[in-house]
Amino acid sequence: MIASTRGGSRHHDAGRSVKKKRDSEEKGFTPARDGGKVPSMKWSDYISVDPAVCHGKACIKGTRVMVSVILDNLAAGVTPEEIRRDYPSVPVAAVRAAIAYAAELSHERVLAVPA
Repeated sequence: MIASTRGGSRHHDAGRSVKKKRDSEEKGFTPARDGGKVPSMKWSDYISVDPAVCHGKACIKGTRVMVSVILDNLAAGVTPEEIRRDYPSVPVAAVRAAIAYAAELSHERVLAVPA
């Protein structure tokens, strides 16, 4: 019997449960739309949480630009390049990191965010 879980699959073998990571997770790659693989974004290089900055909300490192502001702009149809123009301290890579951070949060597990 095989039961699916978020973030991998769980195989039941002779009464014991063994969690197996997806191949793409094991190698640091994420599946691409075209069926290939792209390097996984390490969002923690761009995002931090500091109780002294923006009331402890997740922000782009070295700025007071909250991740939620970046995501709200993207949801409103603003391009990463436009965000970069409006927030010069935020590199386009940090915008991608905000998306990767949100994707991780959508997996409904607790994340450790470096200060």
